[in-house]
Amino acid sequence: MAGEWIKMRVDLASDPAVIGIAAITGLEDDAVVGKLHRLWSWASQHLRSNRNGDGNAPGVTVAWLDHHVRCAGFGDAMQSVGWLTVTEGGIAIPKFEAHMSQGAKQRAVTAIRAKRFRNAERNAATVTAALRSALPEKRREEKNNTPIVPRGTGAELDKQEPNGRCHDILAVFAHYRTHHPRSFPVPSAKSKEWKLIRDRLQEGATVDDLKAAIDGCHRTPHNLGRNDRGQKYLALELIVRNGSQVTRFAEAPPLEEQDDEPLPKSTTPKYV
Repeated sequence: MAGEWIKMRVDLASDPAVIGIAAITGLEDDAVVGKLHRLWSWASQHLRSNRNGDGNAPGVTVAWLDHHVRCAGFGDAMQSVGWLTVTEGGIAIPKFEAHMSQGAKQRAVTAIRAKRFRNAERNAATVTAALRSALPEKRREEKNNTPIVPRGTGAELDKQEPNGRCHDILAVFAHYRTHHPRSFPVPSAKSKEWKLIRDRLQEGATVDDLKAAIDGCHRTPHNLGRNDRGQKYLALELIVRNGSQVTRFAEAPPLEEQDDEPLPKSTTPKYV
């Protein structure tokens, strides 16, 4: 993505905290939003999260903040509504990790893609149902003439996979192998996983969506073995089984934001 960016809600100007800052400083609501954008843009570039998820700015004072946004009392107003913490060593922005870190930005992008995917999935289901009711059933000989894509190299498969999706499908398999190097050394176009990946792509999911789902499954405590059976559920077939699975795993938060119970020591990996 070109350039830096930060998350800002479309309804930020009507947030009670913004209204409170405006009342304290005498600024218009829109002016408060503009100054918050200036401050948060600086914070996104220079701050890092601490153990509590806040963004620390050691050595930075409230007076410097006021000078930076060109408004006396702005820092105190932010502190009064809970959007700024002042310490002996500087200032801190609460919940920085959840809203302004690189991880937060990636989760926001993934959520947008997942929403588009869900919409595409619903539209595809509606169109498919309409086509099934409108089109006559294929004759038996037509059904039996569907070509079978053989197991082989990417170049060989690419000639037979419709819509040129072979490269995308192989990219998903390759990403899964970053977690399981011994899995699918030569993906087969006859496999259930191949067909499921192709189905998800045809429904509107992107390669990045499916990669995000694979990564999300591998940071989901239940699938990592934190369950009553002590089994790991990390199979590619499970991850791409349907659009809902892809969305659920793609939106999985970072592992550190989830249950911090350690993995069972006796867990025997079972990729179900």
